[in-house]
Amino acid sequence: MRVLHLTSSFPREEGDHVAPFLLDLARAQRELGLEVAVLAPHDRGVPRAADLRGVGVHRFRYAPDRWERLSYRGGLLGRSRTPGGLLLLPVFFAAFTVSALRLSRRWKPDVLHAHWWLPAGLCAVLPSRVLGVPLVVTLHGTDVHLLRHGLVRVVARAVLRRAALVAVVSEDLQRLVVGALGLDPASVVVLRMPVDRVANPSPTQREGPARLVAAGRLSVEKGFDVLLQAMALAVQQGADLHLDLIGSGPEQDR
Repeated sequence: MRVLHLTSSFPREEGDHVAPFLLDLARAQRELGLEVAVLAPHDRGVPRAADLRGVGVHRFRYAPDRWERLSYRGGLLGRSRTPGGLLLLPVFFAAFTVSALRLSRRWKPDVLHAHWWLPAGLCAVLPSRVLGVPLVVTLHGTDVHLLRHGLVRVVARAVLRRAALVAVVSEDLQRLVVGALGLDPASVVVLRMPVDRVANPSPTQREGPARLVAAGRLSVEKGFDVLLQAMALAVQQGADLHLDLIGSGPEQDR
């Protein structure tokens, strides 16, 4: 079986911090005997085609190098809020859709797997319908929170109703999607991303404050500002805590 992953974020090289869980997923599928390829946006200095641990990665262009800023630099949602990013969005969607159609015709996948309903799920609808290839759409979180907006819900419902399978990565996201779109709970399944399990984990006994670690892209939709507010409240109430915040992004200075 051939699976073509469509995503707006994917590691640009070994050890890249951008969506490493998708490379883990592709590796896990290869180990099960599937043939796997990935279509993702290009970024300056990155080859158009590459092999990452046996996974073929194809990058689509949507602008000259210096204008390709929508992915990998704070996330698509954050970058699209800028005037230049807003102007690039239609070009990005068109390039993604056309590239997905061309690659699907050439590589002939048995399944299209789109990560995040927007943009990948939306851009996968046309290739899926034209070529008759089943579409799986996995929602990872930021795309679920877009459903608070009425017009966005209309588009999301249209995309997800054309999917053979709608997946989310947690029960909480499942509840939010079903509530926002009025879908049958049985039609939205929880498919977690693969992680390396720690054998027999045990709590660490230590003196001093409880140590917390938060890691991720420092952008508005990740909610690290809420975490910092919660830390302040907890400390004011006498909790002995220490937080290490790890990441980079547009909210880093703030």
